[in-house]
Amino acid sequence: DADLGWVRVFPHVLTASMANFLFGYHIGVMNGPIEDIARELGFQGNPFLQGLVVSIFIVGAFFGSLGSSALVDYLGCKRTLQIDSIPLILGAFISAQAHSLDEMLLGRFLVGIGIGVNTVLVPIYISEVAPTKYRGTLGTLCQIGTCLGIIAALSLGIPSESDPHWWRTMLYAACVPGFFIVVGMQFAVESPRWLAKVGRLDDARKVVENIWGVAEAEKAMEEMKSVVANDDSQASWSELLAEPHNRVALIGGSLFFLQQFAGINGVLYFSSLTFRDVGITSGILASLYVGITNFGGALVASNLMDKQGRKNLLIGSYLGMAFAMFLIVFSISFPLDEGVGHTLSVTGTLLYALLPSFSLAYSSSHGPQQFKM
Repeated sequence: DADLGWVRVFPHVLTASMANFLFGYHIGVMNGPIEDIARELGFQGNPFLQGLVVSIFIVGAFFGSLGSSALVDYLGCKRTLQIDSIPLILGAFISAQAHSLDEMLLGRFLVGIGIGVNTVLVPIYISEVAPTKYRGTLGTLCQIGTCLGIIAALSLGIPSESDPHWWRTMLYAACVPGFFIVVGMQFAVESPRWLAKVGRLDDARKVVENIWGVAEAEKAMEEMKSVVANDDSQASWSELLAEPHNRVALIGGSLFFLQQFAGINGVLYFSSLTFRDVGITSGILASLYVGITNFGGALVASNLMDKQGRKNLLIGSYLGMAFAMFLIVFSISFPLDEGVGHTLSVTGTLLYALLPSFSLAYSSSHGPQQFKM
């Protein structure tokens, strides 16, 4: 039944993880054509504004994440994912047809709002519909979807090296996955835990029997009733920071907080510019190599997470990231040649190996794991 449950639940999990694909796509979509966008919209040579265009969707994601809990509690995972596709589609469209910096920033901000909701929601949805035995493995679809989105954006960005207006096509293409989410989630199941929480126990049982098998239904329903009975939706932040929850909150929160300072954002957002600065002619192709190794690491995580345990994988991931990032910073700060910008330099060769190594170490554990700890 467990194996059958895995097969049955996979289409639902895959549909939800399309939101992570969009997250990855919007991470990578500006990697190559940002200079073309700056030239066309009038902020060429302004690194602050270029960085703002790249990263403002993270600001939107912050605000989106703040409202995600209330939306899910009221609407459920399924409907929230569908409604959340509106800012994703609208924001991508506004960005694609932008003729000013303000329009581009507005579009990217709207996309960020949608991403912020999805980043919180999709791991919750997967954990609540996946059989316990495969929860960790299926949870890595969040990271795999993100990696595939990055690869798709970088691959689609290759023509931008010869077509300065290609970025509009790339942003229009970002509208398509949003429509897939709207349609696909119409056929996906609702979270059985949410159904039980709002008193729809019969519907929750039907979902569990459908995706996990009849043999697992009774046990799953008893567990859900227990969780719902002990779920205090009125709990305050002060209770979270008090014993016995404070240690768990500190560890979980630190994983998310420190992830933003680990360097992965700089690697994924600006790798094309970095590669070009050290003499690599096609920065986008080199960045695609980084994206592929990122995907490879996510596949490693999906295979090992439920076998090796979270803690050991995290420690190995942190050590690999620290070592690779130290060498990256050292090679840039103390270049070994004078050929930068003209031919492939020794520094460029090192970065061509080190940036993918850092990406691999990140995605093999740290990337997907904070959602599953």
